[in-house]
Order: sequence, then structure tokens, then C-alpha cells
Amino acid sequence: MRERMKARPQLESLESMTLLSGAAATALSRPDHAEVSVTTLATDATLTLSGTEHGAFLAVRSSSEKTYDIAAAGTLTPIGPTATTGNLHVVSGVSSGPPNGTLKLMTKKGTLKLQIPESVALPAGLPTATSTNEIVDTYVITKGTGAYKGDTGSGVVEFTFNGVNSSAARYQVGRVDITFTTLIAPPPTTPTS
Repeated sequence: MRERMKARPQLESLESMTLLSGAAATALSRPDHAEVSVTTLATDATLTLSGTEHGAFLAVRSSSEKTYDIAAAGTLTPIGPTATTGNLHVVSGVSSGPPNGTLKLMTKKGTLKLQIPESVALPAGLPTATSTNEIVDTYVITKGTGAYKGDTGSGVVEFTFNGVNSSAARYQVGRVDITFTTLIAPPPTTPTS
């Protein structure tokens, strides 16, 4: 039979260590507490979105309106990469209106809900659609979650529908580009003499 060796754990001494200059002041000032740095985002900000998302749409025509279901993704300033879903309702055609609808923008930091209000009066400075496959209107941020809780904002949203088949068809599918910009106020008029 073999004889077993008995081993007992022992403490060994370590050489002395010097803390780095930045850490020394922190460690000496509060040796009993660990310090944590937390960065918080400002709440209740006013956001102005800019950028373009690309995606797809399905449009369904009824006797009085056309409803677009939209899904798109892209990068928008200042919120970064986004995925967007929503709908848009247009009375009797693509460029006739007024349109209304909602968009939900989702990011890693939270979501934004945008309302496209149905209004007959177009604000001054709103760009005009350049083709019958475009819709240009305004949006208003109505709700935010996560980092965007309490945020507000408004601007211009332009939908460009590509691959639209016959406008008389009940169902249409294709690509959509959604562009967000700032509403630019028209220059003041100067009186003529």
C-alpha cells in the first residue's frame, strides 16, 4: 500500500503593489465603497428625425380609400438604426388626400410612435410631391418608450412607392422609401414698394 501524503492549504504572502495614479485617489477616498459611473440620457427631448428607410408595402384599395401597410428599416439621425412598421390611409389615390396614419420606430434604446395627422391645411414650407407615387406630409411624435420616454418632435415625412402596379388593382405590393426631414419655414415675404 502506498502512503498518502497529507497536504494542507497555506497562505502565501504577495509582494506589495502600487495602485495606478487614477485609481489610487479613488481607492483612498472611499475604500469601503465601489464607485460606479452611470450615464443617463436626457428625458423630454425634442427630436428632429432625418434620414431614409427602405422597405416594402402592401396596399389595399376600397371604394373610398387606399390603405398602405408598411415595413422598412434604415438609420435615422439622431436615433440610429431603426425598424419601422405602420400604416397610411389615403382617400381615393396615392397623391390625393389628405393622408393619415401611424408609424412605430423601434431601436435598441426604445420606440417612438409617430402620428401622420389628417389635416386639410398643408403647412407652409412643406415640399410638394414630385410624382403620383409620392406622398409628402408631416409627422408628430406622440409617444416614446425607453430612452425616448417623454420626447416630442415633428417634421416632414415623404413616402416614395416603387413598383406600383396598376392603380386600379385592388392589391398592390412594392418597395417604399420613407424619408424624414425638417420642415423648412418659407422665407419671409418682403413688401414691394
